[in-house]
Amino acid sequence: MTNKDQNQQGQNDGTNPQDPSTESVAELQQKLELMTEACKRTMADLANYRKRAEEEKLALASFGSAKILIELLSVLDNFERALKAMETDNIPEDHKKGIIGIQSQLKALLEKYDVKSFESLGNPFDPNFHEAIAEAPGEKGAIIEEIEKGYTIGDKVLRPAKVKVGNGA
Repeated sequence: MTNKDQNQQGQNDGTNPQDPSTESVAELQQKLELMTEACKRTMADLANYRKRAEEEKLALASFGSAKILIELLSVLDNFERALKAMETDNIPEDHKKGIIGIQSQLKALLEKYDVKSFESLGNPFDPNFHEAIAEAPGEKGAIIEEIEKGYTIGDKVLRPAKVKVGNGA
């Protein structure tokens, strides 16, 4: 059988996919539309994937930064404890000024990264901002003592305040 005979046989039974006359223009347009839609969906999926990957990357970096900042808050707490202890001890004034200066630098550094303390004493207990570590006589549900300051970074809680809550007795 010659090439010409094969082509004619393929045309007769409609099995020759290379022959455009076997498919109507409408069928080809429908296939093109389907392929175009599939391509658009794939492009949208890729864009969404890239966006999610970038968000996860930022969240991971933010989490690492938050861990470091939380550790720095412990250092700041220790400076505050040291200053309270200095009030009762006979410590030279220049030592106190040095510690206050270092504490101020640390506070300024934290503020640079939008880390701020929030007031708890006298406010109602909010589990989003406070960690109750004890109950004591006082107004029910009100914070009667702040054991450890709480901090936010932007609008998120970096470290909840550790507080004593009134039990209504």
